[in-house]
Amino acid sequence: MHPMKPPHLYLPADLEPFRARIEATVTPCINITATDPLPATADPTRSRFGGTPYWPAHRPYPQHPQGNWLWLLAQIDFAEVPPLQHFPDRGLLQFFIADNDLWGMDMDHPFNQDGFRVVYHHETDVQRHPSLTDFSFLGRPSFDLPFESARALEFIPDRQPIANDDYRFADRLPEIWESDDLCDLYGDVLGATGHRLGGYPFFTQTDPRAVDPENRADVLELLFQMDSDEDAGILWGDVGVCNFFIDPEALQRLDFSNVLYNWDCS
Repeated sequence: MHPMKPPHLYLPADLEPFRARIEATVTPCINITATDPLPATADPTRSRFGGTPYWPAHRPYPQHPQGNWLWLLAQIDFAEVPPLQHFPDRGLLQFFIADNDLWGMDMDHPFNQDGFRVVYHHETDVQRHPSLTDFSFLGRPSFDLPFESARALEFIPDRQPIANDDYRFADRLPEIWESDDLCDLYGDVLGATGHRLGGYPFFTQTDPRAVDPENRADVLELLFQMDSDEDAGILWGDVGVCNFFIDPEALQRLDFSNVLYNWDCS
């Protein structure tokens, strides 16, 4: 059986001369759509943006060292997600953030998980590990969170070329990078906005992997992106975007202890 060819990549005429090099950067990803509000009675293990998480009652709930509870940003049940290379094929991946003015981001040490947490549950057997059902201890957040309410999610497999926000873009497509017109056209046609697992990121400012050599930019890839989304009531500052990055080898080991968290806005 012959392997399936990737779908044809639409390019405007001005970008056609670069097709081969653009297509060489294409990588699989999973696009995420935030859909209907999720009722409180929904299965606690179901994928969601915001709301309350599945959390085993016997485990300490995520907390900032200063004592503040962390809030669920996103929960991904991989039983609902189409297969994606290097990503889990089962289990539950969760992202928590603090309710402070930077939503848990440490600008000087972006791997510091004091103000955020990435948690992976290999199994979510509610019968064996009953989940918390009363989250009243959370109270009300000290600062408005970037989402209004819990949203159900849909997952769509896709293939994505490198984004012009990616720190590697200038090296891979220098002729486009050096032309303001071509770079703007590329961003309009092949931009990386939206919610996704894997693939390439979008920024309103600078790729954090290129700022500090300690971020080991050469090995970090996008784990998860949550964009501002008016329809879903999601807003990162002034219409910004949130990204989490991980070493692919750590992802394959299901080791989420060293994840870079960043969000920015214009």
